[in-house]
Amino acid sequence: MWENFHTQGIDNVDQYEADGTGLFNLGGEVDELIETGYQTRDREEKHDAYAEALKKIVDAAVVVPLFYEEYAVAADTALDGIDLHPIGALVEWHDLHRDA
Repeated sequence: MWENFHTQGIDNVDQYEADGTGLFNLGGEVDELIETGYQTRDREEKHDAYAEALKKIVDAAVVVPLFYEEYAVAADTALDGIDLHPIGALVEWHDLHRDA
């Protein structure tokens, strides 16, 4: 997330310097959320910070997919917490758990 969406992210800086493009980044609050997620050791705080940053990035349409790949996902009925996203890199798997 840092590389692509933080103001100082290497992908952002390199692409801008090489091509005059880079990704549009929201800076400010999004940078702060990414920094919080990157620095904290608390899993819940990390999750909340990254989730809020992702919501702001998606809401601002910073990344607009021009094409997509289709994936098939199969899961046991006892598996819970699958939260798929149209942008594969934004799928979160940390909430997966199996019901007893």
